[in-house]
Amino acid sequence: MNNFLNTFRDGKKIIGEEWMKWAFGEAVCKTGAKLLQKSVGQLSSTFGHIYAATLVIGLFQVIYAVSRGLFDKSLSSILDAPKHILGSIFYGVTFSVATILTFLVFANGGDVGVNTLIVTLSIVPGALIDYLFFGNSLNLRKILGITVAIIAGYVVLGLPSLSGISNLPLWVNLSFAVMLILAVIQGIAKWIKESHPLTLNFWGGLATVLVSLLGLRWLGQTGFLFDFSLAMQKFWLISGGVGLFFIGAWIFNLLSYKYGAFIAFKNLITNSSYLIMTMVLGVLFFGEPATLFKLGGILVYLLAFVLFDDKSWAMIRFIFPKRAIFFSNQELAEKLKKIKLLALDFDGVLTDGFVYIDQNGKETVRCSRKDGLAIEMLKKFNIKPYVISKTVNPVVAARCKTWNIECSQGVGESGGKAEILKRITAENGFSQEEVAYMGDDLNDEEAFRVSGVAITVADGHSKIRSNVDYVTKARGGEHAVREVVELVLIAQGHDVKF
Repeated sequence: MNNFLNTFRDGKKIIGEEWMKWAFGEAVCKTGAKLLQKSVGQLSSTFGHIYAATLVIGLFQVIYAVSRGLFDKSLSSILDAPKHILGSIFYGVTFSVATILTFLVFANGGDVGVNTLIVTLSIVPGALIDYLFFGNSLNLRKILGITVAIIAGYVVLGLPSLSGISNLPLWVNLSFAVMLILAVIQGIAKWIKESHPLTLNFWGGLATVLVSLLGLRWLGQTGFLFDFSLAMQKFWLISGGVGLFFIGAWIFNLLSYKYGAFIAFKNLITNSSYLIMTMVLGVLFFGEPATLFKLGGILVYLLAFVLFDDKSWAMIRFIFPKRAIFFSNQELAEKLKKIKLLALDFDGVLTDGFVYIDQNGKETVRCSRKDGLAIEMLKKFNIKPYVISKTVNPVVAARCKTWNIECSQGVGESGGKAEILKRITAENGFSQEEVAYMGDDLNDEEAFRVSGVAITVADGHSKIRSNVDYVTKARGGEHAVREVVELVLIAQGHDVKF
């Protein structure tokens, strides 16, 4: 998020950045999946067809998980903790129900554009699940966002009267049922958020396959699985396309973040593109009506999304009232308010992690002048910067002398860094919660444990990225410290002027 703010502040181009094509690709895949789901629904003359199509989707998930595990040599991650496996199975069962109901929506004449908007309203029950089960607060802005989202649903349905609401078509009621189930799925995903992605794909996909097989057996229609007539070949092909699009959307989502997507901007692009494309293509391919109610529903929904989503709200509030910056993670903001000491690893944080050697064997490193300015700002507001380096290097001493800050070198492995950090904390009379430590590799883990706020850089080791309070958008040596310093100063109510 802060990267977005820096980009906007510096006047650089945002439109056309590489991550955008992956975000748009995700929207295209989600649209493709939705359109093919409607095609499957129209081709389905029995419940057996619907169970068979759902089975294909689950099978594609399992195949993807196994093939990806073999390719990455991470197949063993499928055997995750029992909680994660059980959660993935629950995820797969609820996903199966949502998928079956979605096919039923279109088998009963559902409008693909209206269904898409209704389903995206899962943010409303999702917020209640967050509040009831995960302790997330519901402030006035989010409650307003929920209210606006409900209005969006009312608008897209054509502003029906009370009697009209009680007589909505079956497919509309089924769409709302899917919306509720998707909110439950989001809750399950949050419950098992530490699980490996392959665990979710394998066990979730396997659960989907089993639910579908049980459904076919219950109906006495397992013969569908061995029907490869010309009509069924088309059915199998379209069902497989749905599975491929689901996997594609997931991959593109990961790629967009890999190439530096701003969460808020990415979600706005993906959601708006998805809604617009489904409504437009629903009109073109299925002859669905093009109404102002649909357009109005999209616009109202996007307003609701901005109000509800913390990161989107932060982006909008920065662009318009220049001084108003809100943190997407309120817990992090509260922690940063208390910081009085920012301890920094040198290699990989203040540098890009590379060592440059000339023909005479002399070593040099690259540092960011913006990081130096940030360190000066810390001192201005009486926040102590301190550098801790594993090795002894004259470059470290030279940079710290330039910045006029203290440093400790040659502290050995991670335990040594932790001991240094505890000593500095005690000598300055700070408590642990008043200390932030910024590192990039496994030898920083112990130091993270004795600090109040653990921070790493975008290219930090994957193991520590998943266990810290904040991961910078910038890579080490590329103004990552500047990013963190701005967050600290803003959290503490200071004007950020460099």
